[in-house]
Amino acid sequence: MASCVTNRTGIGIWDRFLTVEGNRLSRGVETIFAQYLVVERCILRGHDIGVNARFDVQLLHCTATDNRIGIAHGPGDGGFAITFVQNTITTANAIDLTGTNSSLLFVTTSIVGDDPSFFAPPLDLHLRSDSIAIDAGFDGSFDPDGSPGDIGALPFDRSWPTGRATCAGVAHSGGEIGRLTAAGSAGLAAQDLVLVADRIPAGQFALLVTGTAFAQVPLGLGTLCVGEAGLRSAPAFTGAGTVGFAAEPGFFGAVPGTTLHFQSWFRDPGSVGFGLTSGVAVELGP
Repeated sequence: MASCVTNRTGIGIWDRFLTVEGNRLSRGVETIFAQYLVVERCILRGHDIGVNARFDVQLLHCTATDNRIGIAHGPGDGGFAITFVQNTITTANAIDLTGTNSSLLFVTTSIVGDDPSFFAPPLDLHLRSDSIAIDAGFDGSFDPDGSPGDIGALPFDRSWPTGRATCAGVAHSGGEIGRLTAAGSAGLAAQDLVLVADRIPAGQFALLVTGTAFAQVPLGLGTLCVGEAGLRSAPAFTGAGTVGFAAEPGFFGAVPGTTLHFQSWFRDPGSVGFGLTSGVAVELGP
């Protein structure tokens, strides 16, 4: 992943295929005077301002989410800027799109504020099969599978997610059913397999249970579907109701062909004190 503030002067500067994460920087991408910037297939997440278009910028197939402001257009000092937003998603920011009347804004075939049905936001921004963004882009582009281009940074991938569901969760005190999904690669060499629990109570703690077998053990109001559970993660704060856990296949001495089973346990003071998400199994590869 990369973190950057783009403060370069020139014409036709092109940033592609970046994940711009917020850390010490307040802006994900920023343009300044006498600059024209093209930003394509980029994720802008976790900033004060995802895109600060103080001068001309074109956003193509980008996703801005989990920022205070997704896209800000115009210099804010009476100057003039042109912002093109095409085939882009800006959603789940405190403010998705804002700007000044002295500048021009063109938004075409984009999603602003609506729910695009991400897989497990804000950590996994792949599109679900029911997403309104699928095949909805308009620029003559095509996705890797040959279908018309999707809106957003990540095109719909029928092979996503990694893994398969093993059991369903039950509704917690908030009325939703906790869900666990796998993201990243199932390959041992990649070491990027992540389990994402979402639709769980906000402001609580959750942990990940990992085992090498499937089980069906009644527990609380649900079912523990991880057998031979040899590993429990450290508790993690659920924030707004979503939390990610890094898988640890090395703990089990896993080799290609090993199947690991995962489920998340979470605090639920409004019910019996805790709840369980759905379960997922991942067959590991090389």
